[in-house]
Formats: sequence, structure tokens, C-alpha cells
Amino acid sequence: MAFLWTDPQNTFSLDGKRVVTLVDSEYACSITSPEHHVLRIGHEGYSFEAAAGDERYIRVTSLSSDSNHLMIEETVGYEFDVDPLRPAYSRRSCVPCSP
Repeated sequence: MAFLWTDPQNTFSLDGKRVVTLVDSEYACSITSPEHHVLRIGHEGYSFEAAAGDERYIRVTSLSSDSNHLMIEETVGYEFDVDPLRPAYSRRSCVPCSP
């Protein structure tokens, strides 16, 4: 699963465990087990069912300058508009994303 972040810094948690903090225009990946999961970004949440071999791209965009109102949606890859996002997997909490 790839998390895509397109606005100021925010922390991502998966099933109650902090996964990564991303800054503007970064993405990160995480490996999940096939079951129900809850992704939290700040105060917002997003629930989904993961299947074996499933790939998901979840884009998060801030709708306000303070990042308190977020739009969370699944998308088809980890590019935003025409500008590619920067990988954040150099941090130890992330795994490299497959191309």
C-alpha cells in the first residue's frame, strides 16, 4: 500500500501504530496483511479491506492551510497531477515501493 501526501507535514498511523510522517509531495509504502485496516492521518480516518496481493494507493490532500480538513481517496498510482512525488522510504519506518 502506498500513502501519498501532497501538503504540509502530517503523521500516518495504521491500525493504531505510527507508520510515517510525510512532508509535502512525499510518498511512502507499507506492507499490510489481508484483513480490515484503519489508516489515520491526523484526526481523519480511512477504513479498507486488504486482500492478498492487493496494491492500494491512498492519496491524502489537505483542504485547509492547517491540515485539519483532509481529502482521503484511493488513486491509480503514486504521481500527483504531472509532478512525481518524492519517496520517503529512506526513513526506517517505510519500505521501498515497487515501481
